[in-house]
Amino acid sequence: MERVRLTALAIWLFLPAVECQDLTISVNESLVNAAVEDLVLLSVRPSIQVKRGNWKHNGMDVVRWIGTTVDINYQYTDRVELVHNVSLRLKSVTVSDSGEYIVTMNPYSGAEGKARIHLVVFEPISTVYITSNDSNTVRENASVCLTCHVVGNWTKIIWSFNGNVVNSNERKILASGNSTLTIISVNAINVGEYQCVARSPVSEKASELYSLHIGRHFTLPTVSGSLSAMPAYENCMLSVNKEQKCGNEDQNDSSYMALLFSNESVYDQLGS
Repeated sequence: MERVRLTALAIWLFLPAVECQDLTISVNESLVNAAVEDLVLLSVRPSIQVKRGNWKHNGMDVVRWIGTTVDINYQYTDRVELVHNVSLRLKSVTVSDSGEYIVTMNPYSGAEGKARIHLVVFEPISTVYITSNDSNTVRENASVCLTCHVVGNWTKIIWSFNGNVVNSNERKILASGNSTLTIISVNAINVGEYQCVARSPVSEKASELYSLHIGRHFTLPTVSGSLSAMPAYENCMLSVNKEQKCGNEDQNDSSYMALLFSNESVYDQLGS
């Protein structure tokens, strides 16, 4: 009889320890990144069996449940689903679905438990291109600003020059989250192909190559040594050697302007 009493006492002492376990909720990922229209699962796992619970998004109810009875907010009808009676599945997410999701659960006995998951929904990057505050042929020693334009959500922009990553220094300045690249006092070593790459956790896209050239401008002295003002002539013709000559060449003292065209530069030549 004494052995039976001791056995019953041991069972009685053991049961409260099991029933009074604290509820903890494990989270697979506390930060979830997704693209627009993705299917997203906010996965959680309670340490003990729960009686009821609810999910909230930025403070607003999304779904509540008691046992197997589930009540979904009408704004999320056909868009959310309770998985294994604890996790939340969102269908075809939009940017407005970004934010903090909090799940609260109550066990059959004991204190409630909570867990948080932050969801960020990105618009996929669709277009990336470069523009300049000048033409792609700039004067030597001038400054030029290249801007990387991105259609879609991005978190990082990387510039490259002739295939090598561009870093900021005293002559190359990256600003506005690396969306602009300013080159100070352009010279021959800056001539080449520039490209920007926009990235996000869900997508990446590169721009077309942007070719930067230098236009060299030369002024040759006239017979008198200098020319204070450019004479205006109306009669101009293109010669066979691709020089555009203006003025009356029959006069010994007349001046003319020759524009020589090449792949990289435009030459201003003054002669007589």
